[in-house]
Amino acid sequence: MKRIGISTYLNTQPVAYALQNKLVVPDFQFVEALPHECSLKLRERELEAALIPSIEYVRGNDDYYIYDGFCISSKRTIKSVELFFKKDLTDIKTVALDATSRTSVALLRILLEEKWGLEPEYITMPPNIDKMFEKADAALIIADNALDLYDQIPNRFDLAEEWYDFTGLPFVFAFIAGFDKSLTPYDMNMLKNSLDYGQSHLPQICADWAAKHPKFSAEYYQDYLENNVSFEFGDAEKESLSVFYDYAFLRNLIPYYPDIKFYSHIEIDENS
Repeated sequence: MKRIGISTYLNTQPVAYALQNKLVVPDFQFVEALPHECSLKLRERELEAALIPSIEYVRGNDDYYIYDGFCISSKRTIKSVELFFKKDLTDIKTVALDATSRTSVALLRILLEEKWGLEPEYITMPPNIDKMFEKADAALIIADNALDLYDQIPNRFDLAEEWYDFTGLPFVFAFIAGFDKSLTPYDMNMLKNSLDYGQSHLPQICADWAAKHPKFSAEYYQDYLENNVSFEFGDAEKESLSVFYDYAFLRNLIPYYPDIKFYSHIEIDENS
């Protein structure tokens, strides 16, 4: 049985919830793994497809295809990928990085260096804001840690919002990728069914999430999923992905510009 890996963070719950709870039962095995684990397992062919961070697509050596039924993106403010800083943005000389997301690190560097004309020193640290501020002028914090700090530290910029201001495009954080013919039309339909279930059952999903993560209310989590996270993978998102790889290659953050290939552009055997 083929294996498809998906992380189970808050922003992936609308995709993963139905698979995780066997409310949608596909012919593939759902594998829960952290984003970097999904990337590694896919690269080593322990998975046939996986939800991977955008920057990890380059590690596929042009062997990957992208499922364009949905992605994890943000049209404006994401709230969970933030740069917090002590004083003024233009005073930043050192940045502490939460390196658990290479995509967010690359995006931050593009924004600081290309948009703001800054060339700070970067250091990698565990995501503890107090210790990061002891060592650096600014700190990149992602995921639930960023949500926790969002309303506590006024000096911040939201990376998705800054990207939109810079390019006029939404930012694509992650998508499902796999090898040639790894995903059949049936698999893709099951993935879409899982997302459709999740989006139509957000109150239930967010109530379950709040029970396990009581820092915020179910209503807060639902507002985040409805107003900050987007799952659309249209022309604007595809253009944004191309622009992101352009800048990443220009700044030597990736070794080459990848060939962006989609499953929707290849012939797939309906019976496979």
